[in-house]
Order: sequence, then structure tokens, then C-alpha cells
Amino acid sequence: MPLEEPRRSLRRLVPALVLGLGALLPVPAAAGTRLASLEVVLWPEYDRPEILVMLRAMLPADVPLPALVELPMPSAAGAPHAVAKQGPDGRLVLAQHTVEEAGDWSTVRLLTDTPAVRLEYYAPLPAGPQRRYLFTWPSGFEIDQLSYEVLHPLGASNMTVTPPADGVFQADGLTFYGAVLGKLSASESFTVELAYAKPSSELSSPAARAQQQAAPPAAPAPAAATKQPRSPIVTGLWVVAGLAIVAALVAVVSALRRPPASG
Repeated sequence: MPLEEPRRSLRRLVPALVLGLGALLPVPAAAGTRLASLEVVLWPEYDRPEILVMLRAMLPADVPLPALVELPMPSAAGAPHAVAKQGPDGRLVLAQHTVEEAGDWSTVRLLTDTPAVRLEYYAPLPAGPQRRYLFTWPSGFEIDQLSYEVLHPLGASNMTVTPPADGVFQADGLTFYGAVLGKLSASESFTVELAYAKPSSELSSPAARAQQQAAPPAAPAPAAATKQPRSPIVTGLWVVAGLAIVAALVAVVSALRRPPASG
């Protein structure tokens, strides 16, 4: 077969080309377990009846790029909502990533050519008028500057945040709490606990609120049909009609059974 040999040569050549290109492309370095900064952003009931968790991380300036970054996420959260890198213009671009689950925690590995990265996921909130959520950041990461931001949901009251916030600010008609907590060593873990009362299911996002208001109300269940009692007059008429039909049938049967008259 004259074409078989060139095909075999091509099959041998393709792996060699791939290996050659791989040697020319930069190999991403592991970013390690140190972060220049980490901002934990918690937005309960923003656009879903859950809590939106956003981890905004910045790599140290001495980390060579591209880099492979590892961020922890609770396995109970399922798949990430978004994994992104932030360019110099501030715009977010989706980043290549993998997720490896190991017990209660999953590791999200993302490839970035910029120092600013972000991981977003949703976590469940308990049902009922009293809401509570505990965010946990596991040990094993050295963070030069740690901070948090918490959204005050619309319609919520008696809200508490632990550790306490050191500032409150307004944006887009919403209230946010924030705190700068400083340095975190690799042997330390970190938690943010928030609790509040909220009897309604109103969301804080303007777009989500518009959808809630535009949704048609649930149609009421049809009322069960009630049996109306028949009047005695109607019942009597039905009885008389029934007796008349029976009498007519008896007369017809008797006439059929009567022997014919002899001539």
C-alpha cells in the first residue's frame, strides 16, 4: 500500500512535534501556599436563596507567571460557580482549572498568567427565619493580608458578624461590612460567622428582585365541588317517571305473551 508508509511516518512525527512545542512553551510554576492577600467575600441571598462565596486572591510579586494556583473549597459546595483571573484592566477572564475532591475539602487548581485570581461558589443556607453561616478557611496557607466583606441582605435584621467588622459602607443601595484582619500564618485557620433574622425570601440583587416581582402568583387550588341536595319535588318526579316506565314495560310484555285470537 503506497499511502501506508507516509501515514506511519506522520504518526511518528506528531508526538515528536508535540514534545518539541512543549519544550518551547513556558511550564507553569506552582505558586506555593503563600498569598500576598486574600479577601473573603460573603453575599448571603444576593441572587439565589444561598450564600455566594467569593475568594479574591493576589499572588506575591516574586511568583513567576504563568503559575498554577491551588485554592480550597468545601466539597459540599459541589462544582465552582466561576474560576477566573483578573487582567490589568480589571476585567475577569475564565481560567482553566481542575477540581480534586478529598473528603470534606476540594482543591481547585487554576492556571493564571496574572497575579489576581478569583474563585466563586454557592453554599446552602438553613431554612427558617433565623439564618446562620460559618465560613472556614483551612490552615496550610500563609497570607500577608487577610480581609473580609459581608453583604447585609435586604429585609434582614439583628445581623451579627464574627470577627466584628471595622467598617460599614454603602454601594448600589446595599450595605456591606468589612474588616482587615492582617497576617495569617500557615499553621492558623480562619473563620467568619454571620447570623441574622429574615422572614422573607426577598433577594438583594436588583435583577433577581425584578424576576421575583415579575413571576406570576401561584394559581389557587380549585375548590372541591359540593353536592347540592335534590329537592323533594324533583325526587318525586323521578319516582313517578320510573314507575310509569315500569308499568309500560309490563304492559308490553303481557301483550307479547297473550296467545293470538283464533279465527
